[in-house]
Amino acid sequence: MTRFFYLLIVLGILATGIKAQQPAKKISLVDSLKRMLEQKIPDSLRAKVYFLLSEQLVYADTLKSSTYLEQGRKLIKNDAFLQAIYYYYAATVESRTDINKSEANYKRAHALIAPFKTKQAYLLLAKSWHNYGVIQQMKDNYRGMADALLNKAIPYARKSGDTAYLGINYMDLALVFKNNKQFDKAQVYIDSTLRIMEKVKRWKNYRIVVYNTAAENYTYLKQYTFAKRMLDSAVFLLSPTPEAPFYLDYYYAEGLYLDHTKQYDKAVVSLDKGLTLASKLKDRMNEQRLLMEKLHALQSQRKFDKALSVANYVLKQKDMLSLSEDRVLFYTDLAETYAGLGNMASAYQWMKKVYQLGDSINGSKIQKDVHELEIKYKKAENQREIGALKATNEKAALSVKNNRLIAWLLGSVAIFLLAITFFGLLYFRNNKKLTKQKEINYRQQLKELEQEQQLTITNAMLEGEERERQRVGRDLHDGLGGTLAGIKINLSDVVANTSALGKDTELGKIIAQLDSSVNDLRSIARNLMPETLLKFGLQTALKDLCETFNNSSLKITLQLFDIQESMEVSVKINIYRIIQEILSNTVRHSGASQLLLQCSQNESVFLITAEDNGRGFDASAAGNTKGIGLSNIRNRVALLHGKLDLNTAVNEGTSINIELKV
Repeated sequence: MTRFFYLLIVLGILATGIKAQQPAKKISLVDSLKRMLEQKIPDSLRAKVYFLLSEQLVYADTLKSSTYLEQGRKLIKNDAFLQAIYYYYAATVESRTDINKSEANYKRAHALIAPFKTKQAYLLLAKSWHNYGVIQQMKDNYRGMADALLNKAIPYARKSGDTAYLGINYMDLALVFKNNKQFDKAQVYIDSTLRIMEKVKRWKNYRIVVYNTAAENYTYLKQYTFAKRMLDSAVFLLSPTPEAPFYLDYYYAEGLYLDHTKQYDKAVVSLDKGLTLASKLKDRMNEQRLLMEKLHALQSQRKFDKALSVANYVLKQKDMLSLSEDRVLFYTDLAETYAGLGNMASAYQWMKKVYQLGDSINGSKIQKDVHELEIKYKKAENQREIGALKATNEKAALSVKNNRLIAWLLGSVAIFLLAITFFGLLYFRNNKKLTKQKEINYRQQLKELEQEQQLTITNAMLEGEERERQRVGRDLHDGLGGTLAGIKINLSDVVANTSALGKDTELGKIIAQLDSSVNDLRSIARNLMPETLLKFGLQTALKDLCETFNNSSLKITLQLFDIQESMEVSVKINIYRIIQEILSNTVRHSGASQLLLQCSQNESVFLITAEDNGRGFDASAAGNTKGIGLSNIRNRVALLHGKLDLNTAVNEGTSINIELKV
């Protein structure tokens, strides 16, 4: 009974497109379809709207559902796709009145929709095979139900791209395994459905069905913590609608959970709530299900007299226990109840009925086995006939041997022509690739020429800049520097010839300022024209440069390894200027207290490494600033065919690694 009821619910949800969470939303969906019919739309679209209306109303108003189906059929005309999907909607409507006719129309729908390779067609095929499987289940053909879901509905749902509908099929497959007491297999598909529901947050009613079913299965697996979690999820969704039909599933699942966890009194209370609601909603199928679970809970409490009252009530209901499987379960519980009361004679009589029903069910299985053997026999007969036909065909093959030879010759000629065509296309393709590769090489050469030209221009600019630096440095040092030094000497003589009091006059202050200016001028001249580099070499010049920048707020550690003074002067000057720019940037921008500078040479490779503990900066944003410090360094590195690697981040210091070809 449980599996029949659940699958009927799922079929009802599918028939309404799983759109409605409340009656108001369901009505609005039907009304929106009706409003479309009031507009001027093509007949093909109008037919689809009629079909959708028939599907929407199949459980609410069977008569209107049939009327809309017929109105849609009249508009099919010569549209092959509409003709195909008509049988799906017809089968859905007929599932309420004639399942045999419904089954036949689902089969016709399968055959007619299959040639269409669209997502809409795949989804309709998935729904059609799913509902066909439900009919097999209603006929006690659970193998047919599983086969329809596994081999048809689920693959088509995947092709349609409808993840939510794939979850529906997983859930129904789980029901097949659960109702056959294969709870571990059922849990695999329940978990798949739960994962899909995490991605698809809509469809409240179906989520409730999944949570209730998962709670039941976890209870049978004795995983009570997970069962309680599923019950809490279900009641959270149900709480806004205390009299919703899905509460019946919740009360059953909660009663089952409380019964298995030996909370018998609470189980009976929950089941009684469900029975009250089932009576109010006139839901006889759920009422039977709840009564059977209540009977089991009362047995667990050993309240056999109350259990017998429940059993007698069920026996009096003519519309209950219609399925033989439900009768087997109920008669077994009734026999146990009589045994608990000490009435062994009645217990024996009911167990005898259980055995009789079991034999009947086994008889049905034997009939199915015989049917399968009959199919195998027919297959064997077919194989024998095929063997006879094969012998006839072998004789006929001799008469067509010459025709095959001619066909072979024609085929050879065709293959030869195809080979010529293939090699011609291959030659054309290779020639096209060669032309394209030549174009790429030409562009690469042009790019390299542009880079070389740019380096030549940069080199000329840097050499011109260096000559201008040297000229200005000499002019400042020899010209203005000498003049200022002479003025200082003359003023010093004047002060020396004055009284001791005169040394503290304004003239003395002017001499001090003039002395400071001379020192600044010499520093500027030294930066413009590194005489130390020209006279004493690169190592001495770098030491002198670091001493110049070294102060109380910045400690510079210089390490020199294998520096060769045989390099050209222009190369030394470029290395000097690179390091000078690094030191200048560190002092002006980094805020560092320590700087490690390493210079080493390995034959024609000169390596520079500078690391500071300053504030760092965003390297990606450095290219957008207007400063020219990094740009000057890159230009000089490129001039010496080198590579520059800059590693920095905000508040993490800066590291510069440079490799030069000298």
